[in-house]
Amino acid sequence: MSDEIFQKTIAVIFTAWAISVCALVAAALYLQSKCSIISYIANGN
Repeated sequence: MSDEIFQKTIAVIFTAWAISVCALVAAALYLQSKCSIISYIANGN
């Protein structure tokens, strides 16, 4: 029983970690593209 709970806990932690990593990568890419667009506009196209 404890092994099953342990495995479920690991699965939940891993899933949450994977989601947070994906969110961080998505946010970084979004900010990078947003900054490049801003600098593109600032440079006068």
